[in-house]
Formats: sequence, structure tokens, C-alpha cells
Amino acid sequence: MSSTQIPLDPATVEALCRDLDLAEVGAAFEGGTFAVVHAATARDGRAAVLKVGPPADVPLLTYESDLIAAEFDFYARTATVLPVPEALAQTVADGRPAFAMTLVPGESLVSIELPDAERAQVRRQLGRLVGRMRAVTGTTFGYQRSHNLLRADTWRDAFGLMWRALLADAAIWNVDLPAAEILGLCERAAPLLDAVQTPVLVHFDLWDGNVLITRDASGPRIEGLIDGERAFWGDPLAELVSTSLFADPAADLPFLEGYAETAAEPLSFTPDVCARLALYQAYLSAIMLVEAVPRGRSDDRDGEQFLRTALLAQLATADTSLSTLGL
Repeated sequence: MSSTQIPLDPATVEALCRDLDLAEVGAAFEGGTFAVVHAATARDGRAAVLKVGPPADVPLLTYESDLIAAEFDFYARTATVLPVPEALAQTVADGRPAFAMTLVPGESLVSIELPDAERAQVRRQLGRLVGRMRAVTGTTFGYQRSHNLLRADTWRDAFGLMWRALLADAAIWNVDLPAAEILGLCERAAPLLDAVQTPVLVHFDLWDGNVLITRDASGPRIEGLIDGERAFWGDPLAELVSTSLFADPAADLPFLEGYAETAAEPLSFTPDVCARLALYQAYLSAIMLVEAVPRGRSDDRDGEQFLRTALLAQLATADTSLSTLGL
């Protein structure tokens, strides 16, 4: 259990039931790394899920401020575009942010083995859904947070703020990152980042564990996309970081076929695209390296080495792609 996953006491449960119109709160789900998640029942009888963040005095990364509210907002904004839980209500009880949502049926894609043909069906469906997300647009780039520190009018500026905040967090938690190299690559990529003109809502955590599916005689079907708390407004290309987590998205042909059906245009892995994608991949790798310390997972040496190796490879790819472009 992460240091941010603090069990609920009876008084908090009572307050949450009152504020969120829940009839009861059941057992906690296993897994996750940030919030405490419980089965629940809404007063209207619907099966629900209760998600509760840590108190305000628990140390967090800068972007993790308002993470619970961000997930609630993601579901509300994508309800007509994606199969997501219905966001029922949100509150702060005993200093802890929380919200209730409907329970989505199904199993996570990471938990089941599918024949190749069925897995290709799911990947194609996911590609279609990610393509449809390009229609969910905003007015500014970056994270929506009450402190308003990670938002800007351009993607170049917002992405720079996101990186600088993470590098500052790394310094606080004594996580060694190649800050000068990272910021230098972002500066070289400025013309590419400036070409991203429209803020698109990016989930940024669509790995197989957050894709829920059911199966029947007609095959597998995606029932829900969950855990939208990492979402930000930015380059829609960044979504491919998690849909092909630590893998090559160019090799996920069924996903790309589905994406081309619903996005404005098919995706081509040009040096421009490869440079931006590598920077976004590096950003997630760096988040995972830094968050391990405050969440009490810094003793996972194998995991740390994997992430460091991935980060260095991603930065090298960004450098090579930018050099190809003369940047």
C-alpha cells in the first residue's frame, strides 16, 4: 500500500455517505497507488465506487494537487465520448477529497489472457476511442489545478512548466534526473511543441490495467476506461505513451487502424512525431521514478533500474529525432 493510501476511519465513512448520497461503503479494492478505493452502494441502489485521496498534510508531487477532483472532472467531460463511469458527486470530508462514481462492469485487460484475434479487437476498439478523444478540447494547456501553476496559453510553455515542477519535486526527494539534458531537449523541440495549437484532453494512464472489458459470443468489448486522474490538456499524441506503455506504438497496428477511423487523420511516425512522443514518454518515466520515493516504494531497485534505462533511451530517441530535423 502506498503512503497516500490511508485507510478510512468510521467518522470519515459516515461523512462520505452523507455528502455523496451513499447507502453504504463496502470493502476496499486492492491495487492502485494513490487513492483508497472502496465498493459502495448509492442510495438509489446502483453499484458504485468510492475514491478517497489523502489528507492535505501528506506530501505530494506538484501535479498531484487536486488529483481526485481532476479524475471527477475527466469523467464529466468525456461522458458523451468515452465509456467512463458516471461521476455522481464529489466532496471533501475530514480534509480528504473524495468522489463517488458508478461501478463499471468487466475485468481489466491486464488481468486476463486473450487470444490474439480478440486482443486485436480490443486494441482496435481502444484506438477508436482515443481517436474520438481528440474532440474533447479546452482553452488552455496543462493541468487544471487550484494552484494554477501548471497551465499556460501555449503547449510549449505548459509542457515546460510540467517538466520544471517535476524536476523540482525530484530535487526535493533526492531523485537524480538529468535536468539540464531534459530542459535542453525541450528547448530544442520548441518549434514542434508550438505547432500543437489546440489543447486536447489527454488521459495519460490508459495502460491495460485501466481498460475494462467484458466478453460474450460476439467477442470482447471495452466497457470502461478508468483512473483519469493523471489527465491534462495538451498534445493528443501524448496518449500513446500509456496505450503502448514501454512499447513501440508504431507496432500496435490494430490500435492505429482504429485510431485512423475516428481521428481527423491517420498517425504517421515522422521524426517530428517521434521527437515529441519520446519527450512525453520520458515525462511519464520521470514521474514514476520520482513518485516512488514519497509513496514509499524507493526500495524497488529493479523497478528503478528499469525506469532509468527507459528514461535514458527515450531521451536518446528525442535527441536523435531532433537532430534529424536539424534542431
